[in-house]
Amino acid sequence: MSDPINDVFNFHKKFELVPSKKGLLKQDVAWFRYRFCIEEINEWRTSHDEQSLVGCLDAMIDEVYVALGTLVMHGFSEAEVKEAWKRVHEANMLKERALKESQSKRGSRLDVIKTEGWVKPDLEDLCR
Repeated sequence: MSDPINDVFNFHKKFELVPSKKGLLKQDVAWFRYRFCIEEINEWRTSHDEQSLVGCLDAMIDEVYVALGTLVMHGFSEAEVKEAWKRVHEANMLKERALKESQSKRGSRLDVIKTEGWVKPDLEDLCR
């Protein structure tokens, strides 16, 4: 089975888009990546409006590809991305589904919310 994180790292290596050190992106690169993410979200919305499930799937896979690629371009290693994913996933699994719209800052019962005492994942060590 394909490993999406490994695949994206290999893609960025192939095109020499992996920096030598970790850090924030230059402003023009950050702006490019931001517009790239927005482009994919807009493609998903258009596909959804056009009732194209194939288009929705393609756009969302592209969105994940771009998001993971942006982490690569920040200089995070594959192991660091996987560890960050694990920590965020574990923290997300401690959340609960909103029972009422008023519980959600997004005003939806589809939302998943932080429980009392919920602690965000510590990612500080991965950013050094």
